[in-house]
Amino acid sequence: MAGRTIDGDRFLVHPKIPAIAKLFVKVPDAQIWLTPPPTGFLRWEGALAEPSDPIIRVDVLPGGTSEAATPVATSGTRK
Repeated sequence: MAGRTIDGDRFLVHPKIPAIAKLFVKVPDAQIWLTPPPTGFLRWEGALAEPSDPIIRVDVLPGGTSEAATPVATSGTRK
């Protein structure tokens, strides 16, 4: 984000869709990144309202267009 690396946790949000609706509607997952405690917002990616809406990104830091987020390999422990 803005040329900096910020520690954060990524959460994947899977929408619950009734089985019958799954035959007709494909709802994309949304992603949200939060900072470790004290928790703060970093980024959100997902469709705004309708499943057919384009995927948008909302960042804490303003800027121009940015590429897709890439996960950073970690050891699974926090400093």
